[in-house]
Amino acid sequence: MDIGAKTTVQAAVLFYVISSNLLCPVGAYLYNNRYAGDQVIRVTPQNSAEVQTLKSLFENMRVDLWQPNSASFIGEGSTVDIHTGRNISSAFKTYLRRANLHYEVLIANLQKEIEKQTGYRSSRKRRSEMGYDYEAYHSLEEIQSWMHEMNRTHPHFVTLFSIGRSFEGRPLYVLQLGKRTRRDKKAVWIDCGVHAREWISPAFCQWFVKEVGALILSCCLNTGACHC
Repeated sequence: MDIGAKTTVQAAVLFYVISSNLLCPVGAYLYNNRYAGDQVIRVTPQNSAEVQTLKSLFENMRVDLWQPNSASFIGEGSTVDIHTGRNISSAFKTYLRRANLHYEVLIANLQKEIEKQTGYRSSRKRRSEMGYDYEAYHSLEEIQSWMHEMNRTHPHFVTLFSIGRSFEGRPLYVLQLGKRTRRDKKAVWIDCGVHAREWISPAFCQWFVKEVGALILSCCLNTGACHC
């Protein structure tokens, strides 16, 4: 589908896709404690020697750099946040001590912090549109259930369909808001959840769909027509 082609543009108010490649730590992995015992450690190198020592660390140990985006951006006085798995946290901290690099444990147990952000919502609340928390991060399963619920409860302006499967075999769902009322009606496409760490993008898109839905419903009630 080429929505950029002027003559074949799909007619819809909004398309939005939540990629099933989303590696969401609050999804299926949450319940088997995938991040239990993992830590986030903060280091602030004070001179060029410490900067080089820290950079070389990423060549010798399997750690996850949270901040900055690349080791090449590490500089004197810059904050460096490193996510370490529970199996190597002790070795990593020992390495830092031997290198005389001061550090602080920013997050002692990543799993617990994730659970604080998401909360253990009941299955009914996670799946119910009325009880859905738009100010919390949700798992892929919860987001897809919400998409199906939106389609079920708002059939007059929401259409749900799949455009295929991800590399790992998960369905790629799309929500279409609005109806095609003329051939040249323009569309807007929004991708949500393409990158694993961008938790806020699916959250924003769900909020956006909710707000657009409320506006359309208000228009329907005020005008008696649902073509707003």
